[in-house]
Amino acid sequence: MANLSRDPLVYGLADPRTGEVRYVGQTINGITRAKAHKYACQLTHDGNTHKANWVRSLLSAGLLFEVTILERVPDVKNLDAVECFWIAQGKGLGWPLTNFSKGGGGNSRGPLSEESKEKIRQAKLGTKHSAETRARMSSVRRGRKLSPEHCARISEGRLRRYRSAV
Repeated sequence: MANLSRDPLVYGLADPRTGEVRYVGQTINGITRAKAHKYACQLTHDGNTHKANWVRSLLSAGLLFEVTILERVPDVKNLDAVECFWIAQGKGLGWPLTNFSKGGGGNSRGPLSEESKEKIRQAKLGTKHSAETRARMSSVRRGRKLSPEHCARISEGRLRRYRSAV
């Protein structure tokens, strides 16, 4: 039996005014991921993308996108290919998609140059999360146990930063 809250799937976000699919995405976390596109933290993370601007325009009009499950994917290894298929299919059918890449979990623009990474870093310097956001992030993490490997990676990163600062 399928469990929409946990199954890997490819979904579409549709405009409630027209019913047209405007974005195709993939998730291993079921329908929860698809619904998360409406949250301010996700819109902030997405920045000034076509999809984020479209979602913001819906929200400012008092509307919310509709989530359409395009395909359940039993094997997670096939998610990228299925997402690519649906994006290509949608574009072929004339869907006004906001996806900028062909899909598959990758960035079609390729890896960022060191110059681009530095520009992003400079733009984010000095920005801080609100107290409310920090409290929410803390409550989500509270009680989670990190693997020893994860702890070691965190420790290595902190040591590297410390050594480079000294």
